[in-house]
Amino acid sequence: MTKLNKTRPVFTGSEDEKERREVAKEELAAWNLYVDQREAELPEKYEISEQRAGSVKSIFKRLSDRKTNLLPSRKVLDLHHQFISAIRFDIKIDPENMA
Repeated sequence: MTKLNKTRPVFTGSEDEKERREVAKEELAAWNLYVDQREAELPEKYEISEQRAGSVKSIFKRLSDRKTNLLPSRKVLDLHHQFISAIRFDIKIDPENMA
């Protein structure tokens, strides 16, 4: 995260498009590294199974634009709804909260 703290002022303070583009690439690489590090820190119980990841990918393919392979922001809620409708969550309720 410290790398992002250093690049953000450079990006916002620069008028040069080429420099901003380079800084943006550095920021994206830093964010990807951060996400990978945080993912490695997660306990196993939070890992997404291949079956669930495949389910999200298939829904994404159905909803995304065929030419650009991008999902318009207006369809993100539809993706979540279709994913949640297709799976069943077993929510554990603590007996102490039932009183």
